[in-house]
Amino acid sequence: MIAADAAYDGCVVGAGFAGIAASVELARLGCKTLLIEKSQALGGVAHTGMHQELCGLYGNVESVSHVTLNSGLSREVAGHLLATGGSNVLNIGRVTVLRVDTQTLQDVLSDLVGAERNLDIIFEAEVAAVHVKNQSINRIDLRTREQMRSIGVRVVIDGSAGEVVRLSGAGYDLAPANERQLAAYAVAIGDVIGDPRMLNVKLAYRLSQAALDGEIPPTLRYSAWLTGGTARTGVLRISVLPSDDGYDLERVRDEARRVHGLMKQKIVEFKGSSMDVMASAVSEREGIRMTGRYRLLGTDVLEARKFRDGGAKCAWPIEFWDQRRGPQYQHVPDGDYYEIPTRALQSRDIENLFAAGRCISADSKALASARVTGTCLAVGEQSARAACSYLTTSFERH
Repeated sequence: MIAADAAYDGCVVGAGFAGIAASVELARLGCKTLLIEKSQALGGVAHTGMHQELCGLYGNVESVSHVTLNSGLSREVAGHLLATGGSNVLNIGRVTVLRVDTQTLQDVLSDLVGAERNLDIIFEAEVAAVHVKNQSINRIDLRTREQMRSIGVRVVIDGSAGEVVRLSGAGYDLAPANERQLAAYAVAIGDVIGDPRMLNVKLAYRLSQAALDGEIPPTLRYSAWLTGGTARTGVLRISVLPSDDGYDLERVRDEARRVHGLMKQKIVEFKGSSMDVMASAVSEREGIRMTGRYRLLGTDVLEARKFRDGGAKCAWPIEFWDQRRGPQYQHVPDGDYYEIPTRALQSRDIENLFAAGRCISADSKALASARVTGTCLAVGEQSARAACSYLTTSFERH
């Protein structure tokens, strides 16, 4: 139970991969830490999107390697997942991913958070207000199902879609809705038959034809199929146009039903399939991007740039889900990687505000690479170290 007048060294908002890594690292560094999550589960977009493959953990070498590109929590989490026996490393073209069981992933994340004595977590809580004094956040107001709470903080890491950045008044970038990457909505599908290896290709062809014939909106042609842990299951991920006004979840679910109906009609392997689980939310790939002390650029990614304050390494390509052309890929040079500078994680305007995950200081193209789950683990850890360094410097200064 968290006291109404509680105070913390560090507060992390958002329990996705970046937020989990940031909160665990802060706790391990000796900071009394609070992790705030608006849903009932850990994992963020990886959970709501029913991710079965973790991207960005490995380099872009041709051969399969079980050694993660980043050490620390990235390697620790990957090691725990591989040790369960339900995960395996796969090379797909020019990238390498870690295939995971979704329940095992939840168990590993829960164990990771639960092991830290310095870490409290509160679910189903939203940030209602952020109080700033002398360019520094000193309190955060939370809205829970039971009550409003005001929490004292010394440093804040925004691992959400940028809610703290927005409410604090700090500078940020937000592309117009018609220029942002496509969002996605996930549905678990069961009772699939036949060989699963060509199903994504078959689905892409059928959806393309249906869009040309006017049977479905053009955006839905960029939906994708991901085969699950068994050949008879998988995840349908439909594409959704970004919105500034939230999402009508029932309308999105109707579009998912529409695509599934077409699959049952046009693709024999899906004829007797069923929609087993529908996601609780739409997963956005792009939103608020904090204005930091450096802005990571798409050219930094493509040139495999290194920085004097570089921390997290990433070799994942720029994977930009264009609204008109679908997913577009630009690769980091073979066998190389770029670094994310710590300056891209600290707000230009508020000295004790840091970012991790999708709201770091980056342009749209750079974010389309750095947003993936494996990189978010490393960025979260990096932001925690930067925040702890700030706390130490601040203490010495005063």
